[in-house]
Order: sequence, then structure tokens, then C-alpha cells
Amino acid sequence: MNKTPQTPINDRQPNDRRQDANHSSQISAEHDNSLQTRSSSALVTQRLKSLDAYRGLIMITLAFGGFGLGRTAALQLEGNLNSGFWKAVQYQCGHAQWTGCRYWDLIQPSFMFMVGVSMAYSYAKRRKMGHSYGRMLGHASWRSIVLIFLGVFLTSNGQRLVIWFFTNVLAQIGLGYCFLFRRRSWSSLG
Repeated sequence: MNKTPQTPINDRQPNDRRQDANHSSQISAEHDNSLQTRSSSALVTQRLKSLDAYRGLIMITLAFGGFGLGRTAALQLEGNLNSGFWKAVQYQCGHAQWTGCRYWDLIQPSFMFMVGVSMAYSYAKRRKMGHSYGRMLGHASWRSIVLIFLGVFLTSNGQRLVIWFFTNVLAQIGLGYCFLFRRRSWSSLG
């Protein structure tokens, strides 16, 4: 091993002391950057597990609806009219006409609830990271526009004309997203 002899700090030339100061400030800056990176990654990895579980439940419900769980229940009831299980499944997989509430009727409000909860945590994290109000407003506006156009695109898919109905959940979330951000930011300033 090839070691160079180190001279005591007092015996060094002024130039050497400046280099040591620069080197120690570089180490300090690197240490600060690594702490900042670690704290930023800690902010990223913290998740609200209950919200993730709820989101998963709603997505599985949508998948079951997409895979035809309601239709499967109807087919099972053709062979066995007395099955209480398949009657309950078929009842919960459709919308109530005008009165009452079924599980399927709670999907859209669940998405609205999840957006509101996650938005509060998201913008609190952005504020801690030092994002300005203007930057967060720009992000909320951009996200709002994207969600509206995604909703319109999905509603118009396969049609000859663009359908500007906002019955799609994505479009509804997009319409309310920027307003919710503005409402939330005003209430947090006061």
C-alpha cells in the first residue's frame, strides 16, 4: 500500500489549507445532498395503506364488473332460482333505479373520496418539498385538463363526433380537481 506522508495542518502552506477547506465544504455539501435525497425518498415511500387498500377494493370491484360478475349471477339464477348468494350478487352488481342504494352505486363517490384524500397528502408533501403555490396550481390545472380530455376521449371512443358529456368519472374528477385545489389552498392559508 502506497501512503503519502501527511504534514500537520499547522505546517502546511496557506494554499493547502484552502484546499482542505474546499474539500471539507464539498464533503459537507455531499452529506447535505445525501440527507436531502434520503428525506425526499422517505417522503415518496410513505403511503397511506388504508387508501391503497380501499383503491384496490374498488379496482377489483370494477374488474369483477368488467368480467361479467352480474351476468354470471343471472346465469346461475336461471338454473337455481332459490340461491340467496347469487341473488345478492346480482342485486349489488347493478344500479338502483331511483330509490335505494347498492354497492355498485358507491363506485363513483368512492373515486371522488379517494381523490380528495390523496390530494390532501400529495400537496402537503409537495409543500414540504418546497414547491411554490404557482407550481402546484399549474400541476393541478394540467392534471385537471388531462382528466377532462381522457374522460371525453373514452366517452367518444368509437363515435363519429366528439361527445362532450361529462358523465365519465374521469371527466367529473377533472372538472372538480382544480376547484378542490383552490378551495384547499385557501382554507390552509387562513
